[in-house]
Amino acid sequence: MQNEWVKSSIDLHLMKLSILMEICKSMVTITNLQDILLMIANIANSLVPGHFTCVNTKSGYYELLNITYKIDEEAINEYCKEVRSYYFNTDKNMSIQTERMIEKYDTLIMECPIFIEDTLYGIISVSLQQPNKIKEAEAYLTSLTSISSMALIPFLKELRYKQIKIPENVVFESQPAVGNLTARELDVLKLIVKGMSNKEIGDMLYISPHTVKNHITNIFNKFGVNDRTQIIATFYELNYKK
Repeated sequence: MQNEWVKSSIDLHLMKLSILMEICKSMVTITNLQDILLMIANIANSLVPGHFTCVNTKSGYYELLNITYKIDEEAINEYCKEVRSYYFNTDKNMSIQTERMIEKYDTLIMECPIFIEDTLYGIISVSLQQPNKIKEAEAYLTSLTSISSMALIPFLKELRYKQIKIPENVVFESQPAVGNLTARELDVLKLIVKGMSNKEIGDMLYISPHTVKNHITNIFNKFGVNDRTQIIATFYELNYKK
């Protein structure tokens, strides 16, 4: 019986290591920051089962997965704001080097930092389903943060660029480029500028992630830009230039 348990544990460990190997191969093919963050969140949950998993970044972009629904999504979104405030809006990140454990929502949450060139750019958080396996969780998530730091290097510009908060009174329809958008593309654009992820846009408009991506591609083409950072910056310039 003991031998079977050991063999099962080894098999599970090898399977998780193979997952990490596959990530290394597939991450380099992804060209969208939001997709990378979603992939990191999914892999974190595969390696370390959690009630919820989220990835927060210095620029404000984030992704979350609510797996067991033990904690309501509004509470998780509030937690994500607290994480960004704690790690990125103060000087604390200068002294952060390793994971942090906190108790919240009657669960134990492990927070692991993602560094790129000695600068803190992201935090992976997992609300542990198995708090008795902290050492194992730490090993897997530390490995994932190392892989994530390499995968995020192509997105340094977006990670450094803090999302712009657009005032509610911005008149989207007033700019020439906006006139070329369909009504649905305009809906998507408003939510992009407000900093929403593809998933949040899809949930808000009741459309699939694939449809959201198609609309965003069309918007980028009509504005002649390549990413979210550029579209937000373009809108900011159009609405506030003298």
